[in-house]
Amino acid sequence: MISPRQRPIESRQQQAFTLVELLVVIAIIGILVGLLLPAIQAARESARRSQCENHLKQLGLGLQNYHTVHNVFPSNSYWSVGNATNCGEPLETKPEDCKGSYLVKILPYLEETTIYGLLDFRGNVHEQFESSTLPNAATLRTTPIAVFRCPRDPFPQISPDKPLSSGLANKPVTTTNYMSSQGAQKTFSQIGDDCGYPGNYFSNGDDLSPCVINSRDTSGIFARSEWAASIKQITDGTSHTIALGEVLPDCNFELIRYGWWHSQAFYAHTSVPINYNSCDQTRPGWPAPQSCRTFFNYTTNAGFKSRHPGGAHFAFADGSVHFISESIDYRNYQRLGDRRDGESVEPF
Repeated sequence: MISPRQRPIESRQQQAFTLVELLVVIAIIGILVGLLLPAIQAARESARRSQCENHLKQLGLGLQNYHTVHNVFPSNSYWSVGNATNCGEPLETKPEDCKGSYLVKILPYLEETTIYGLLDFRGNVHEQFESSTLPNAATLRTTPIAVFRCPRDPFPQISPDKPLSSGLANKPVTTTNYMSSQGAQKTFSQIGDDCGYPGNYFSNGDDLSPCVINSRDTSGIFARSEWAASIKQITDGTSHTIALGEVLPDCNFELIRYGWWHSQAFYAHTSVPINYNSCDQTRPGWPAPQSCRTFFNYTTNAGFKSRHPGGAHFAFADGSVHFISESIDYRNYQRLGDRRDGESVEPF
């Protein structure tokens, strides 16, 4: 006869998992996780893409509102502060009146009134960001502005003071992922080689390519400095012309050492294919010899690129936003960059 004390022990033994059963359960859980993980990652990527697209929509709307008020898109101002001339041509205003990049000028249309209110537009805006003595400079340099960054890019929103392997130190600055477009512009190189993409595809952006400052020499909507188009100067149509696109700070060192307010780095154009790899660090630091893949080579770091698989987002002159595949036909991509090539744009 079984005593009462034995029954609980026997019952517990019958309910226990065997080692084989435990291994089967673990294997099933592993399979389920393996099946769910890609779906979770895809959902996260979709959310990041949507947010990045929304940021460009806000910037595109800011451009439209600025144009409504000023009858022209906001130009980039003074990439070379303090000089009496810029690439051999007289500046339209005095150096002390420089007003920063197109992003500075659309701050009020992005509801970024706090930062905008700290700026004194009677003086040198660049200096107000970069000064070592002005009281608001550090705040202006390092205040994160979410709409200027794509959440898909893991690069820090505020650049390090000794960035990557550049060999150049700089003050930490708030970076941006969204650049104005010079169009199908001629490129210029640090290494005496165009890396296969010389630009000037339609002979609309040949002269003064390193720092164009006028309508004649600018293929797209924005010069690097001093000039931006009005809608009437976009003869190919606003829905067929790129205004802004995605860029990556760690693939263009100028974006790391100069913040979103300074047009030094604002020479992006469509001559370089989308997502062309210019992300190699310079070892040793500057001025070490460059290659087509280094982040100091102006030929290739001037291209639009993103961390999204397969392409990048662009805002067009009509305010619309499109994701363009990195495999787009090259000539068609140049048509989208140039504002006056006169060719029909193919579906993209």
